Amino acid sequence: MITPGAQDTRRQVVARFFKAVGLQQAGDWDQARRAFEDVLSLDPVHADALWLLGAMLHDQADYEASRQCLDRAVALRPHDAAIRRMLGAALVRLKQTDAALEQFDLAIELKPDLAAAHASRATTLHRIGRVGEAVAGYDRGIELAPDCADYHVNRGAARQDLDQQDLARADYDRAIALEPRSHLAFMNRGTLWHELGHLARAQADFDRALEIEPGHPETLYNKACTHLIQGQWAQGWAMLDARWKLEANRHRVFDRPVWTGQPIEGRTVLLQSEQGLGDTLMLARFAREVTALGGRVLLQVQPPLRRVLSRLEGVDELFATSAASPPHDWFCPLFTLPHALGVNLQTVPGRGGYLEPEPELVRQWDQRLGPREGLRVGLVWSGNPRHRNDHRRSIPLQRILRALPDDCEPVSLHKEVREADAPFLGAHPRLRHFGSQLGDLADTAALCAHMDLVLTVDSCVAHLAGALGRPTWILLPVAPDYRWLREGEDCPWYASARLWRQGPDRDWEPVLQRVRQGLEQRLSRGACPPRW
Repeated sequence: MITPGAQDTRRQVVARFFKAVGLQQAGDWDQARRAFEDVLSLDPVHADALWLLGAMLHDQADYEASRQCLDRAVALRPHDAAIRRMLGAALVRLKQTDAALEQFDLAIELKPDLAAAHASRATTLHRIGRVGEAVAGYDRGIELAPDCADYHVNRGAARQDLDQQDLARADYDRAIALEPRSHLAFMNRGTLWHELGHLARAQADFDRALEIEPGHPETLYNKACTHLIQGQWAQGWAMLDARWKLEANRHRVFDRPVWTGQPIEGRTVLLQSEQGLGDTLMLARFAREVTALGGRVLLQVQPPLRRVLSRLEGVDELFATSAASPPHDWFCPLFTLPHALGVNLQTVPGRGGYLEPEPELVRQWDQRLGPREGLRVGLVWSGNPRHRNDHRRSIPLQRILRALPDDCEPVSLHKEVREADAPFLGAHPRLRHFGSQLGDLADTAALCAHMDLVLTVDSCVAHLAGALGRPTWILLPVAPDYRWLREGEDCPWYASARLWRQGPDRDWEPVLQRVRQGLEQRLSRGACPPRW
């Protein structure tokens, strides 16, 4: 028998629950959260309240609170596939990938026709690089829910990463047909057009995405890259500020005003690295330009660059990102500098080189290398494996070695090599590899100083060799990073660099054959003597 007091409590729980649901549906999330919490204060095991509150907290990006609610809901309803799917989504956001995949698998086991579980699992697999499995998961999700535009968009993105451009475009087109106001479909199709070199079409799709969702930071960032790769730097560098609103950068808080070109006579400006090592090497040249405006320049860089940049002109104080920042008046992330300084293709400073290796290290590496045995070619065949575009820009060592004429003396500029490339280090009798003898990039710079030519993929060593003014050949995939522009052999950043571009077939072999011919011509002319 239910007592009158219990009946009153139940009525209050029901009334408050429906009030909370109404507030949630109306978009009044703060009030809805308090209303759900009121329900749970009366009935701590109200599974629906826990489930809906957990889902709402996820939408508000309060992922830990979401996980806690959903954990409690799953304990109450262990066979509810939808709750497990939502718990998996929260775990993904908390970077607990294995636990998330376990929840998605359990959800699919409980309800094999739950399309959202298949799609969420596929998205997680895509994020961790299991792209082929992700496509299969999206296939199943689309089979179960063929009219869901988001599933087509996400499968298109996975297919794009697999270089299945035609299939990716078909997915984006289908998503737009299903949902003509899908800004993600237009944005992603814009990135596909960008990769294919159809830049006008890319910009048109980005513009349409921005009409649908004005100010969307990822779309603005992608549009900035499309401007930059065409050499439209005035528009591109300005628009690149959208990066600060991207999810990966939302934690960045500036405690000083950002310098964007204001008068700085007698003021101190902190220039800070913000992306990869190569980015810092490329943009550190601008320290001298800021100093010329009358500012005192502090430069904060990643620890591996501290020594190699210690001789950079225009820097009053250099320190690592792991150290506390000295007092300063202005703050300027390095990628803001080209816009702040109004740099265009004709006014890039330091194209002839702006770094010098340490003389003592140059002498030490001269002794290690010994007499020349031919055209000394420094090799870099792979970049950071965590880079999103690494599978397109890196080349197996074996293929690089086949491109070298016999009269070359190849020298590895890698400190570490990938497991797949390790067997070929010993298989090529003339390849020199120093491995652990290379300390930080100051050692690499000194080793580069002894090279007649540096042959490299798009990597930080490409920037290091260019900044040293050494002859540098950079191998670029058909869809290069925006900094290298879309066409041409000349490099906008380094006068000593030559760009070797992959064709639309995305095959490295024709590029490497041209490189071999270029090396043979170089051999016929003789070596380029070291500057130091």
